[in-house]
Amino acid sequence: MKYNVWASTAECNQKLHCAYTESNGAPIFLFFSVNGSGRFVGVARMASEVDFETELPYWNVRRKWMGSFELEWVLVKDVPNAKLGWLKYNGDTSVVRARNGQEMPRELGIRIMGILIKHNTRRSIMQEFVYYDALEFHDFITILN
Repeated sequence: MKYNVWASTAECNQKLHCAYTESNGAPIFLFFSVNGSGRFVGVARMASEVDFETELPYWNVRRKWMGSFELEWVLVKDVPNAKLGWLKYNGDTSVVRARNGQEMPRELGIRIMGILIKHNTRRSIMQEFVYYDALEFHDFITILN
Protein backbone atom coordinates (compact mmCIF):
# COMPACT_ATOMS: atom_id res chain seq x y z
CA MET A 1 0.00 0.00 0.00
CA LYS A 2 2.64 2.41 1.07
CA TYR A 3 4.69 2.13 -2.12
CA ASN A 4 1.94 1.38 -4.68
CA VAL A 5 3.77 -1.77 -5.70
CA TRP A 6 3.17 -5.41 -4.86
CA ALA A 7 5.11 -8.63 -4.98
CA SER A 8 3.91 -12.18 -4.83
CA THR A 9 5.14 -15.73 -5.25
CA ALA A 10 6.63 -16.72 -8.60
CA GLU A 11 3.56 -18.80 -9.46
CA CYS A 12 1.10 -16.04 -8.59
CA ASN A 13 3.18 -13.40 -10.38
CA GLN A 14 3.02 -15.51 -13.53
CA LYS A 15 -0.76 -15.83 -13.29
CA LEU A 16 -1.16 -12.09 -12.68
CA HIS A 17 1.21 -11.22 -15.52
CA CYS A 18 -0.79 -13.36 -17.94
CA ALA A 19 -4.09 -11.90 -16.74
CA TYR A 20 -2.78 -8.35 -17.15
CA THR A 21 -1.25 -8.85 -20.60
CA GLU A 22 -4.27 -10.78 -21.91
CA SER A 23 -6.87 -8.36 -20.51
CA ASN A 24 -6.78 -6.04 -23.56
CA GLY A 25 -6.86 -3.02 -21.26
CA ALA A 26 -9.69 -4.25 -19.03
CA PRO A 27 -8.87 -3.61 -15.37
CA ILE A 28 -7.56 -6.42 -13.18
CA PHE A 29 -8.72 -5.88 -9.60
CA LEU A 30 -7.07 -7.55 -6.63
CA PHE A 31 -8.84 -8.04 -3.30
CA PHE A 32 -6.58 -7.95 -0.25
CA SER A 33 -6.90 -9.44 3.20
CA VAL A 34 -4.34 -9.92 5.93
CA ASN A 35 -3.86 -13.60 6.67
CA GLY A 36 -5.45 -14.47 10.01
CA SER A 37 -7.00 -11.01 10.51
CA GLY A 38 -10.57 -12.01 9.74
CA ARG A 39 -11.06 -9.07 7.40
CA PHE A 40 -10.57 -7.71 3.92
CA VAL A 41 -8.46 -4.56 3.88
CA GLY A 42 -8.66 -3.17 0.36
CA VAL A 43 -8.96 -3.38 -3.39
CA ALA A 44 -6.30 -2.39 -5.91
CA ARG A 45 -6.09 -2.31 -9.69
CA MET A 46 -3.00 -3.69 -11.41
CA ALA A 47 -1.28 -0.72 -13.06
CA SER A 48 1.59 -2.52 -14.80
CA GLU A 49 2.85 -5.85 -16.00
CA VAL A 50 4.90 -7.91 -13.58
CA ASP A 51 8.59 -7.00 -13.63
CA PHE A 52 10.19 -10.36 -12.88
CA GLU A 53 13.67 -8.86 -12.40
CA THR A 54 12.95 -6.32 -9.67
CA GLU A 55 13.55 -7.32 -6.08
CA LEU A 56 11.91 -5.09 -3.52
CA PRO A 57 14.21 -4.83 -0.49
CA TYR A 58 11.39 -4.37 2.00
CA TRP A 59 9.77 -7.68 1.02
CA ASN A 60 12.67 -9.79 -0.06
CA VAL A 61 14.09 -10.71 3.35
CA ARG A 62 13.21 -14.36 2.90
CA ARG A 63 13.58 -14.34 -0.92
CA LYS A 64 10.00 -15.53 -1.28
CA TRP A 65 8.56 -12.48 -3.03
CA MET A 66 10.40 -12.06 -6.31
CA GLY A 67 9.36 -9.58 -8.99
CA SER A 68 6.86 -6.77 -8.57
CA PHE A 69 4.16 -4.75 -10.27
CA GLU A 70 2.54 -1.37 -9.79
CA LEU A 71 -0.85 -0.96 -8.12
CA GLU A 72 -3.44 1.76 -7.87
CA TRP A 73 -5.44 1.48 -4.65
CA VAL A 74 -9.13 2.09 -5.26
CA LEU A 75 -10.48 1.21 -1.80
CA VAL A 76 -8.78 0.92 1.58
CA LYS A 77 -10.92 -0.02 4.58
CA ASP A 78 -11.48 -2.95 6.91
CA VAL A 79 -14.46 -5.17 6.20
CA PRO A 80 -15.08 -8.23 8.41
CA ASN A 81 -15.07 -11.61 6.65
CA ALA A 82 -18.58 -12.18 8.01
CA LYS A 83 -19.89 -9.60 5.52
CA LEU A 84 -18.57 -11.71 2.61
CA GLY A 85 -18.44 -15.27 3.90
CA TRP A 86 -21.74 -16.25 2.31
CA LEU A 87 -20.38 -15.54 -1.21
CA LYS A 88 -19.07 -18.68 -2.93
CA TYR A 89 -16.82 -19.50 -5.86
CA ASN A 90 -16.12 -22.84 -7.54
CA GLY A 91 -19.44 -24.12 -6.27
CA ASP A 92 -19.11 -24.19 -2.51
CA THR A 93 -15.93 -22.40 -1.42
CA SER A 94 -16.38 -19.17 0.53
CA VAL A 95 -14.54 -16.14 -0.85
CA VAL A 96 -12.97 -15.62 2.58
CA ARG A 97 -11.09 -18.90 2.01
CA ALA A 98 -9.59 -17.73 -1.29
CA ARG A 99 -5.81 -17.79 -1.42
CA ASN A 100 -3.19 -15.63 -3.05
CA GLY A 101 -3.85 -15.38 -6.78
CA GLN A 102 -7.29 -17.00 -6.75
CA GLU A 103 -9.20 -15.90 -9.84
CA MET A 104 -12.85 -15.00 -9.36
CA PRO A 105 -15.61 -14.69 -11.95
CA ARG A 106 -16.28 -11.07 -12.96
CA GLU A 107 -19.82 -11.09 -11.58
CA LEU A 108 -18.59 -12.29 -8.18
CA GLY A 109 -15.90 -9.60 -8.15
CA ILE A 110 -18.57 -6.96 -8.79
CA ARG A 111 -20.66 -8.28 -5.88
CA ILE A 112 -17.63 -8.30 -3.57
CA MET A 113 -16.73 -4.75 -4.59
CA GLY A 114 -20.30 -3.59 -3.93
CA ILE A 115 -20.27 -5.03 -0.41
CA LEU A 116 -16.87 -3.51 0.35
CA ILE A 117 -17.96 -0.09 -0.89
CA LYS A 118 -21.23 -0.10 1.07
CA HIS A 119 -19.73 -1.31 4.37
CA ASN A 120 -19.66 1.57 6.85
CA THR A 121 -16.41 1.73 8.83
CA ARG A 122 -13.73 4.19 9.79
CA ARG A 123 -11.11 1.55 10.42
CA SER A 124 -8.40 0.70 7.89
CA ILE A 125 -5.01 -0.96 7.78
CA MET A 126 -3.49 2.51 7.35
CA GLN A 127 -3.94 2.98 11.11
CA GLU A 128 -1.50 0.11 11.65
CA PHE A 129 1.33 1.58 9.56
CA VAL A 130 3.35 2.62 12.62
CA TYR A 131 3.65 -1.07 13.52
CA TYR A 132 4.42 -2.12 9.95
CA ASP A 133 6.98 0.67 9.51
CA ALA A 134 8.83 -0.56 12.61
CA LEU A 135 8.73 -4.14 11.32
CA GLU A 136 10.01 -3.01 7.92
CA PHE A 137 12.85 -1.05 9.56
CA HIS A 138 13.81 -4.11 11.63
CA ASP A 139 13.88 -6.32 8.52
CA PHE A 140 15.95 -3.72 6.63
CA ILE A 141 18.52 -3.57 9.48
CA THR A 142 18.64 -7.37 9.46
CA ILE A 143 19.52 -7.30 5.74
CA LEU A 144 22.33 -4.79 6.35
CA ASN A 145 23.90 -6.90 9.11
